[in-house]
Amino acid sequence: MSQRTPFTTPDEAFKEYMSIYKSKTGNILGEPFEWKPKKYMLVKMNYTAVNFKDYLIPFSKLPDTSTKASELTSWVKDLMIAITDSTSINKAMKHFGIDTELLNPSNIDKKLINDARDFLS
Repeated sequence: MSQRTPFTTPDEAFKEYMSIYKSKTGNILGEPFEWKPKKYMLVKMNYTAVNFKDYLIPFSKLPDTSTKASELTSWVKDLMIAITDSTSINKAMKHFGIDTELLNPSNIDKKLINDARDFLS
C-alpha cells in the first residue's frame, strides 16, 4: 500500500490504484458508488466561490457597540477566540499543506451536515 518506487508502466500504477480504492471504499472504481460500513465514503461538495472573510469576523474586529462584555471564564474565552480566528486557521491549514480553496468547509453539502448532526443527536 505504500509504493516507494515508480511503476514501470501506467497500467501497473492504475491496477495498484484500483486495488487501493477497493480496499478503502469496498467499491470498484467506475461502478456506482455504494457506501460500506467502516469504509471511506464520497462526500458531496458544492463548489462555489465563497470567501471565509465574508462570513467570519475575528472578535477583535467587531465594533464595540455590537458586542456585550463576555461572561465566559478567561480560558474559555481564549479558546473561543483561538478556534474562531479565521486567519490563524487559514495559516495552520497552509502550514500543513492543505489547499484552502479545495478544502473549504463552506463547500460541504448542507444536507450532509444536517444528516451528520441528526446522526450525532
